[in-house]
Amino acid sequence: MIGFKSTLYPNVSVTALLFLVLIGTLDTRVVAINNVAIAAEPSMINLAVPTKIIIAGATIDNVDLVDRSFPTSAIQPIARYAARDAVVGRIARRTLLSGQPIATDAIRLRSSIQAGQTARIVYEVEDLQISADGVALEAGAVGDRVRVRNLRSGIIISGKVLSTNTIIVEAQ
Repeated sequence: MIGFKSTLYPNVSVTALLFLVLIGTLDTRVVAINNVAIAAEPSMINLAVPTKIIIAGATIDNVDLVDRSFPTSAIQPIARYAARDAVVGRIARRTLLSGQPIATDAIRLRSSIQAGQTARIVYEVEDLQISADGVALEAGAVGDRVRVRNLRSGIIISGKVLSTNTIIVEAQ
């Protein structure tokens, strides 16, 4: 591929820019050189923004969002903002203002496991699997690290949420 660098988004690869053009997130011109499509600098970017103030802890619904175009020069790099499909169904970590783009660190997945919920603790290494019952000490979504107390020994350990009732502990 041709060594193209976007002056507007120097840390964004050509592949990522082309993908954003294809899914309609970027309003841009596309230039072809030697039959290879190259994204020119976009003039506008479409982002989903809240139609009203969304308070921290609230679930974001599709009706709470509207698409809005922003001049690329008026916002921070696109990697910081979430697209509509990445926002719907997630939880606001902090208050989201009406009409403002949503930063990816301002939202989180819905918790798969709640604090106080009984969960299966699983430890796997090579061909060995050990499991025990435990109680989650904090809420977490799939992939989050949470603390869990082993019901039999009372020891508190940390593991990764695998599903709604399973926490996997990795070898250290």
